[in-house]
Amino acid sequence: MAYHDIDEILMEQELVPVAFKTEAKWLGHLDPGSASPDLPEGARLDIPFWMVVNLHHQDAIEVFAPKQYSQSRRNALIAEATSVNLNEWSSYYYRLGLRLENYLLDVGLMQVLQQAFIDRYRNILDLSQHSMEEDATDATRRLDSLEKKPVAEFRMWKRNEHGRMSAASIVSQGRKRKAERSND
Repeated sequence: MAYHDIDEILMEQELVPVAFKTEAKWLGHLDPGSASPDLPEGARLDIPFWMVVNLHHQDAIEVFAPKQYSQSRRNALIAEATSVNLNEWSSYYYRLGLRLENYLLDVGLMQVLQQAFIDRYRNILDLSQHSMEEDATDATRRLDSLEKKPVAEFRMWKRNEHGRMSAASIVSQGRKRKAERSND
């Protein structure tokens, strides 16, 4: 993970269903319905993805696919990927799915993600190139964060903003101070 990547930080907040293989000491606070300070063996609950990484490494949990990766939703993607509102399922659908591959026993998820992205890519390119002429708000609302990025970058390039250089904020602040001192 890139330390300052806000999308990665937000993706790691996505909830993932797990079952604890052993008793989990001092993790009872994760289950709002539990009065105990500990989680019993077999406890099932949703935890943020960032916790999954460490607990899975310790072989303390079994990870299950979140509902946005269920077989019925995969079937919807396979049938007509371009009509699915991925942002409604998860803003970080692809990013989380790619990371979950290491923790799930499911081998089919990666193929579904790859094919869905390929199927939707033509629409993403079309949207990015024609979004300046018409309002594309409804169309971009249906995209996952990974899909929105090329659309935004193409818009910036088309407006000639992508390669424009600007002074760093610290340089600008220094110039303001110099101007204030010279006015005194």
